[in-house]
Amino acid sequence: MPNTAITALLRLGFLGTLSAQLLQMIARRPAGVPLSVMERDAVERMMQGAMVVYFDYQYQRLAEMLANGISPDWALEEASGIPYLLPSLVAGYQLSVLTAGVEIGGIGVDWTLYNQAASTWAREHTAEVLRTISDTTAKRYSEVADDIAEDIAKWIEAGDPMPKLVQALSEKMPKDRAAMVASTETTRAFAKSNEEVWSEAGYWGRRWVTAQDERVCEICQGLDDQVAKHGESFKHKDTSAEYQQPAHVRCRCGYQPVLDAPDA
Repeated sequence: MPNTAITALLRLGFLGTLSAQLLQMIARRPAGVPLSVMERDAVERMMQGAMVVYFDYQYQRLAEMLANGISPDWALEEASGIPYLLPSLVAGYQLSVLTAGVEIGGIGVDWTLYNQAASTWAREHTAEVLRTISDTTAKRYSEVADDIAEDIAKWIEAGDPMPKLVQALSEKMPKDRAAMVASTETTRAFAKSNEEVWSEAGYWGRRWVTAQDERVCEICQGLDDQVAKHGESFKHKDTSAEYQQPAHVRCRCGYQPVLDAPDA
């Protein structure tokens, strides 16, 4: 295994410790208490940490291939990300399942079933996330190919160490990718687990809740406080367009459980 991979995997050990601490913190909360901003942010930071590790590793791999005149195999890039993203997505899904159960007092929740389902769902979804990331990286890579070639020439001429080439490459890639993906996937994990756990416990549906601050976009403002049955989409108040969470990249919204169908 390359040294870069060993280093990245060692850094991921911290994420396992953090996820265990988060599980303990959420498990101590009183039944029926909604997820706090601090707890959600902690889950997002855990996922973001994994994303940072993965992108660092990917850019180093790409830089090493560029320096040796090797064309990237994007299918291989997708596969290589599994050890980096899968643990955080599994942990994030397990945390969101636990939170969903605690919010309704643990009624009718089969923890064993959902913890097993977490691994299956996370593995399938990790592949989807990696495919999207790889497509974005490949597109940007092709757009800046000439500039990258110039950077390699300068790097060789200067005799700089590999980190210099890695930095030059990373500066040409989309910015804030780790934060963007982590925020979106945290929302997706909580939305999916909320719906599954609450539906299993006999709840009719869920209510759309925004972060209720100045960063809430027009899309989510029009969805705030709307209710929908499990399995159905939410209709925007103004446009009647239908949405599920996350409504867009970096969506920070959440759901609240709704026990009974609203009066017609």
